[in-house]
Amino acid sequence: MDKKFILKLTIIGAIFVIIVGTVWHFIYEWSGKSVTVGLFAPMNESVWEHLKLSTFPFLIFALIELYVLRKNRKNFWCAKAAESYLPVIFIPTVFYIYTSLAGHSILAVDITTFAVAVILGKMISYKLLTADKRQPAALPLIFLVILWASFILFTFRPPHLPPFEDPIEHRYGMANG
Repeated sequence: MDKKFILKLTIIGAIFVIIVGTVWHFIYEWSGKSVTVGLFAPMNESVWEHLKLSTFPFLIFALIELYVLRKNRKNFWCAKAAESYLPVIFIPTVFYIYTSLAGHSILAVDITTFAVAVILGKMISYKLLTADKRQPAALPLIFLVILWASFILFTFRPPHLPPFEDPIEHRYGMANG
């Protein structure tokens, strides 16, 4: 597949993840607080739970890409791992830096940070998908499974650390949420 096609797919993916990720914020409540939905969608206002806004919409779109790119999957899992981990690092870093300076969170900054993280993740994914050098698939796939498993585990058993605390209810995880 040519780079133009992959670029179009990347742009569509970024738009998809931003829109679905925005809606994703509400599906736990809309589901009647379903435990199953809470595994994949934020079930409280903690920074950690909000990382589900990008992680699982990225996964949904990755499954679409896996089908569309079935004949050209060079570096696919490496690209998807980089795309998924970037927001997990970028969003909390920006959040904690700006809130330490501002003294509080600002919704517009949070939304912008989410969109920028998605776009940066997709840009890295594009670069890896179109790179000439083939990257190994096993380790990135293992890292993705670890990330997805961490979201599920920490939904039920989060560490009592600031990123996992709901700043509104001052609780941690689903067991307390």
